[in-house]
Amino acid sequence: MPIRSNSSTTTATPHPAGRSIAHSRKIVYAVTITVWFLAVAEITLWIVGFEYRPGTVVIEKEGKETAEKLERSEELGWQLKPNQGSSNDAGFIGNQIPIEREPGVLRIAGLGDSCTQFGDPPYIEIVRDRLAKERGKPVESLNAGISGFSSHQGLIRLRRDVMKYRPDVVVVYFGWNDHWVAPHKTDAGQQVVRNTSFAKFLRKVDGSKLVQAGLFVADSLRPPPVPSFRVPLDDYTKKLREIIREIRAIPAVPILVTAPTNATRSTSWGEFIHLPRTLAEEYSSPYVIHQSYVAATKLVADEEHVPIVDAAADFGASEGLIMKDHIHPTQTGYERIAKLIVETIVRENVQPGR
Repeated sequence: MPIRSNSSTTTATPHPAGRSIAHSRKIVYAVTITVWFLAVAEITLWIVGFEYRPGTVVIEKEGKETAEKLERSEELGWQLKPNQGSSNDAGFIGNQIPIEREPGVLRIAGLGDSCTQFGDPPYIEIVRDRLAKERGKPVESLNAGISGFSSHQGLIRLRRDVMKYRPDVVVVYFGWNDHWVAPHKTDAGQQVVRNTSFAKFLRKVDGSKLVQAGLFVADSLRPPPVPSFRVPLDDYTKKLREIIREIRAIPAVPILVTAPTNATRSTSWGEFIHLPRTLAEEYSSPYVIHQSYVAATKLVADEEHVPIVDAAADFGASEGLIMKDHIHPTQTGYERIAKLIVETIVRENVQPGR
């Protein structure tokens, strides 16, 4: 009787430790390749000079960028870097003054945008010097103007940075940036987004070019925003009223300034950046847009019984008072504004507080 072999082939099973080592090597290899790829991409973006930081404002003055004088701020969006350019230790333009008041010394503050920040010297310093000469006594000035600021940011800056100095007079000069077109949200909406946990995390890591590239792609895929102003007209009037209430609470005298321009109804849309033609359905020209904010400033001043420097009407069609950008006063224009402010302060008989 034949004998049948019942043998079978046995396959050796790899040791669990061996499997673990092989798997770990694959992970290390994958991580190494990924890190190498990201590093190369980061370095390449640095080399080509890629830069994308949404929310960063680039200001030009006489053809030169001054963005290096600005830094990000969770509250304001951006602010002046202390001790950069003309800014002092406290982040104001010009000479620094102490928070503590000296009895008998009149103190004035200028709250506004680049029209307040700029000038050689700025209008608030001209006001200071003229008042000191007229009074025969020292006068202190605080320049709280920041390029690109709207009334929304101005209210925050007033509360956070200016009120503690207890000025006797606060000159309020806004309007231009309020009716600039919002990139995606109004200034109020931007502030809400800016203070979310995710936005705060992005600000901590957006020094990375890869992160900037990711933000660029995300924003590129976003549908175009419905055109709206950074501070819509109704909100602008509300902000001015709030600013007035806060100034009076110091207590101090608020003085509103209407923003002058040399633009006319025939000034083209192309001469104003960030004012797209799509807004023409509501406004026939950039000049009409601006005049609506000038009118709102006058209305608020009248209803709140606030002194007003109507520079928009005073400048009229006079030449040499406004730069070619239709926005910023020339130095002669700043001298004119300062003269009007001094006359208003004298007329209101403003005296130093305690």
